[in-house]
Amino acid sequence: STNSKFSSLTPKNPHTGEGACAYHINGDAFPPPPDDPRTADGTQDEGTVMGSEPLTPLPTLCPEDYRWPTLLAEAVDPAPLPAYRDVLWLGTLTAMGAALGWTLTTKYSRMMQYPNLQTFVVAPAASGKGVLSYVRNIVQPIHDELDRQYTQAREQYARMHKAWENLGNKRSEVDEPKAPPLKMFFVPGNNTGTGIQQLIIDNEGRGFIFEVEADTVSTAIAGDYGHWSDTLSKCFENEGLSYYRRTGREYMQVRRSCVSVLLSGTPGQVAPFIPSAENGLFSRQVFYYMPASREFKDQFDADDTELRSHYIGLGLTFHRWLKLVEAGGTYTLLLDVEQREAFNRVFAALYRRSVEGTGREMSSFVVRLAIDVLRLMMVVALLRATEPTVARLRSEERTDHLLYEPTLLEPTGGVNQSQRRSPLTSRYVLYIAQEDFHRVLAMAEPLYEHALHILSMLKATLTTRRTISDQDRFYTSLPQEFRYADVRDLGGQLGIAESTYHNWIARWTKRGRLTLDRPTGVYTKCCLDK
Repeated sequence: STNSKFSSLTPKNPHTGEGACAYHINGDAFPPPPDDPRTADGTQDEGTVMGSEPLTPLPTLCPEDYRWPTLLAEAVDPAPLPAYRDVLWLGTLTAMGAALGWTLTTKYSRMMQYPNLQTFVVAPAASGKGVLSYVRNIVQPIHDELDRQYTQAREQYARMHKAWENLGNKRSEVDEPKAPPLKMFFVPGNNTGTGIQQLIIDNEGRGFIFEVEADTVSTAIAGDYGHWSDTLSKCFENEGLSYYRRTGREYMQVRRSCVSVLLSGTPGQVAPFIPSAENGLFSRQVFYYMPASREFKDQFDADDTELRSHYIGLGLTFHRWLKLVEAGGTYTLLLDVEQREAFNRVFAALYRRSVEGTGREMSSFVVRLAIDVLRLMMVVALLRATEPTVARLRSEERTDHLLYEPTLLEPTGGVNQSQRRSPLTSRYVLYIAQEDFHRVLAMAEPLYEHALHILSMLKATLTTRRTISDQDRFYTSLPQEFRYADVRDLGGQLGIAESTYHNWIARWTKRGRLTLDRPTGVYTKCCLDK
């Protein structure tokens, strides 16, 4: 017979007195058949959670026992909690990818891909997303150097323009000096549509938008002179940018762009920036959701290292490393046959899962997540291949050319071993270590689940309810074949109300994701190829 809690959730059948939703098979109570109108339209309670926290914890990315390449490890190791490590890992690779720009590439989908990422860290207030501010110090020297160069160019321009003005009547015989373009690495998010494009064009298509409050960008985009979300979409695809000003009849353009974005914000700041999944920005973001802090943490650390100083020092080393890398030429990542097959298997499975779980609402995200994961691999691979250079820089020994692992980095054109360390070599083929490859690839599924949770915060488009993230994880946690008793056990372990998973099972059966063999009471998960 049906337990009292289950029966209390379902109205009685006036003819039989039994719970209208219950079928009794071998002592188990099962949800109604697929044609039951009370669950077919999704009107019953789905256990919607107040606030932004998922029903079950989202997975983390970085195992604590794995040793990343030195420059990356030094960025994530100070983190006291797994979520902090994940945020620093994503933020650091986003910043480093912005710095590398055109230097690092790979071919995918018949296009050259560059390491530019758009990362959005979402967390409730006071959850620790502020650790991202340390990432800025890693690439600050790049911005400072460009600022010094611009200041010098501006001073030279002022002298030249004054000399031109002093020519008097002869000025018509000499071209007026042109003001230098404004060079900067950090592109402010508080900007107009034309302003953001002008800064990117002045910087030859490159830049890094880094804002710790997503409202800064969303407010600017929504402003009267904003509407530059399409610019971010074009930058993700490395497309060209252009604008025209009637005043002065100016037409400015750049043929390709490589702009990275790193944002953090609260759950309430997600929707103003990305109104719905149909907005192109959703599928182009790497999302990470930090869980809410549930207790006060002791901030009197026994470690006397001042973190800001640590990251400033890391930034100086990274800047020296970057100069040697850029002097070496360009680097193209190649995956071997086995790596390509593994990569395709993971994303083919994720694509099927997105179709089964959200009816295409996450499909475009999976396609672009594959590009993002490949871009993450590019940066990790180059950091690993150039570990000898980092070791030399850390020892403060003088080095004027790139040192690298010959098994992971080699010049193109069949250059022999004696020439591999030559600073004259301008192009390299880059390989990724097997363990690094599998570690980064393993992050695809967790990143998908984080994005699926963020989707639950957006305005409904193709789905009518927004517990799809929790539903997806619950479905994947079930075995291929199971009984309702197994569902009840899993729901109890995860702390999910019986009314909630009861309706999920009914809906999945209705939609063909599950089949029920009534004589045996066995459910079977189905793969939908739609």
